[in-house]
Amino acid sequence: MRQSTVLIVEDDAISSFALEQTLEKAGFSASSVLSGEACLDLLRRGVIPDVILMDIHLGTGRMDGLETTRQLHDIVDVPVVLHTAYADPETLRRSRDMTKYGYVHKIPGNGAMVVAGIELALKLFRAERELLRREQMYRELSGHIQQLREDQEQKIAREIHDDLGQSLTALKMNLTMLDQEILPRGAREILDEMALVLDGTIRKVRSIIEILRPPLLDSGSLCEALEWYCRQFSDTFRVRVRWICDTFQESPQPPRDTALALFRIAQESMTNGVTHGKAKSIEVEMAYSPLPEPMLLLQVQDDGRGFSLAEGGWQAKRPGPLYELRPKPRKYHPPQEHFRGAGPHSARPGGSAPGGAAGRGSGFGEEAVASEIPGSSSRGRRSNEGTVSEPRSSRRSFGIIGMEERALQLGGWFILDTAPRVGTRVVAGIPWSPAGDRRSST
Repeated sequence: MRQSTVLIVEDDAISSFALEQTLEKAGFSASSVLSGEACLDLLRRGVIPDVILMDIHLGTGRMDGLETTRQLHDIVDVPVVLHTAYADPETLRRSRDMTKYGYVHKIPGNGAMVVAGIELALKLFRAERELLRREQMYRELSGHIQQLREDQEQKIAREIHDDLGQSLTALKMNLTMLDQEILPRGAREILDEMALVLDGTIRKVRSIIEILRPPLLDSGSLCEALEWYCRQFSDTFRVRVRWICDTFQESPQPPRDTALALFRIAQESMTNGVTHGKAKSIEVEMAYSPLPEPMLLLQVQDDGRGFSLAEGGWQAKRPGPLYELRPKPRKYHPPQEHFRGAGPHSARPGGSAPGGAAGRGSGFGEEAVASEIPGSSSRGRRSNEGTVSEPRSSRRSFGIIGMEERALQLGGWFILDTAPRVGTRVVAGIPWSPAGDRRSST
């Protein structure tokens, strides 16, 4: 079995030699350099150890161990165990973000602790790598299953349209022809009832086809498809739906996978708002943000009951009203200024709906009026602050996971902002540039 390699970065040659001897006796292959610059030079030349034992206070060269650690992480992904005789508060403060794989004190005769620290760092690093590998496999499998589902729904919609739809249309034509014949008493009433049932069945079949495969995603734009769905949703559930679409709709349309992901996230968010949150008013908004990274943004807000993480089948490791479900780490904050409907609004009969007059907006159902909708920009925080949520089995949890996965599979992020009695806000962002898509349509 290959020996694990350790690079010792230590400015004292005697200490380096002693550490090399200790590590080699423990079964490692050890080598050493005297400065941070020499360490970085080795890494740039492709000499990559399995783990680095880094002295914090390097007396040689221009960089100390902490600065060397910062720079080497831009070159390679290697675990670093910090090693120093100093444990003053300032040193601990500066090294706080670098002690992921351990911190070993320099104490004479402490070789066993150094070996144990390095072994633990290697185990942690390998476990982390395996976890990331499995997470990537899970994400690829999830994406594959999602694509199979979309393909199957498209096939079902086509078969319903081609077979069942045509059969119902033919039956309707036959009933119409019968209606023109001389019929015995009572038969005409029966035919009228049959025609009513048939008309209702045809409408339901068309609705199923449209839900399985939104036609405007094939023939129109994402904004047109969402506007159509908002109208349908308002008519079906008898709720007020306000639709706002930014001017990006005039640009080249995003690829189909991006459009479909955002459409499905909107569908799930709106359905959850009505079925779980008992919302009476929903606002759906699409926007395009060119900076700091070109991105399509979707926001869905409702005035429903909201929910706590525990009630929704999630457990937060950090309290607070905003729960960010593992968005892909990136230096990006969802810009609230791109959502004209963001922020709390007072409920006033006959008042203007959230979002003002700018841009394209539509209210469906009853006249769109403002209502208490969450969305204060002060609550937006980044995912890499450490919020991690663990799902328990529930229908709403699976719906949230599905929305999150749709965004993450395309390199985006997903935020759920909710609390009891204040409604729910869902925000999703997917990278996309009108000037040049990085993904092709499917």
